[in-house]
Amino acid sequence: MSIIAGVLKVATNVKTVIPNGLNLYVVSSSDNCIYQVTSNGQAAGKVGAPGLQFVANSSNLYGVSPDGTQVWQYVQAQQWKKLYATTDTLTIQQILADSKNVYAVLSDNNIYNISSGQAVSIGGPGSGSTYLNNSLRLYGLPPGNGNVQRYMSSKWGTIISPSGSDTSFNSVYAAGSAVAALGNSTGLIYFFSDLLQSSSTIAPYTNASIYSIYSGGMFAYQAETGALAYATILEPWEEVIQNLADEGVSSLTTLIPSATYAASSRPVLKGLTLYGLATGGTLYSLATVTLL
Repeated sequence: MSIIAGVLKVATNVKTVIPNGLNLYVVSSSDNCIYQVTSNGQAAGKVGAPGLQFVANSSNLYGVSPDGTQVWQYVQAQQWKKLYATTDTLTIQQILADSKNVYAVLSDNNIYNISSGQAVSIGGPGSGSTYLNNSLRLYGLPPGNGNVQRYMSSKWGTIISPSGSDTSFNSVYAAGSAVAALGNSTGLIYFFSDLLQSSSTIAPYTNASIYSIYSGGMFAYQAETGALAYATILEPWEEVIQNLADEGVSSLTTLIPSATYAASSRPVLKGLTLYGLATGGTLYSLATVTLL
């Protein structure tokens, strides 16, 4: 694994970033439409009109209609096909995707697999849970954020639980094949990846403003100094960029990891690009992680 730092302006007037394994998409703050952007900062064109939410996995892009009643799948050149529509008074609160399926949290606070066009309940940690995904897996946190559960092989199982003085998690991050959670008392980072198949901890980064996960560990941004650093379960924190302000990057509001995949009949994680969204809506590429 190698990490290469390099700041590149990718897009301006960005409201939201939706990464997937093939492309990078942004929602414009100017017109609320979604656009595809290439890694070298060139706009590849408008993808679709405004939507309530967009989500992507390693191969597909999905969007929720503005009224919250339909899910559409992107085909090509601003062409979308309707995948799912609610059949009663329920509305779509959130959509998520793993490597094979797309899911919807409806206004009854339950989660459903909607890949077939029908809403099929998949259970979950409980009504009112919080859900998130990376491009491979689906995760859930029950009310109270007491543990992190993974949905795999049609069942849920706990993969991360707080310990010691930590009783819940303040934040949870997911990207590539990994997920991490911040302990509510110690600030410890509880880290789990498909490769490890067990939970480990990473010490918090001093005065970190923002964290982001990558498949081997974590990135952290310190607003006071402008430093960008990384750590793994085996390596302590090390600066990747000493001061982003020296690179022309103003204060960051979000770190966005985007996993990339090797050509294969099944997703094979190749690496990751770390993006940063700055105050004012400018999107930068900050570093690349190569795994293969």
